[in-house]
Amino acid sequence: MIIKTQEKLEKTKKRFINKHTNEIIDMFTQIVESARLDTFDVLNDYISINNENERKKFVQELVMNAARNIDTNSQS
Repeated sequence: MIIKTQEKLEKTKKRFINKHTNEIIDMFTQIVESARLDTFDVLNDYISINNENERKKFVQELVMNAARNIDTNSQS
């Protein structure tokens, strides 16, 4: 029963990603640009990370950097 539920969730996730790929790319690009980084450099760095925990850390740092830049810009 749990396996079927997990399979359904995975299929739903794939359909969602396929349906909203452009929005996901746009959101990623905006986050990276907010962090004042090059989109392709960030993507290449992310792809080169093999460890899932390191990837999560990389993304968290990217988002924190973007948030700091947004906060700094809004205070100006």
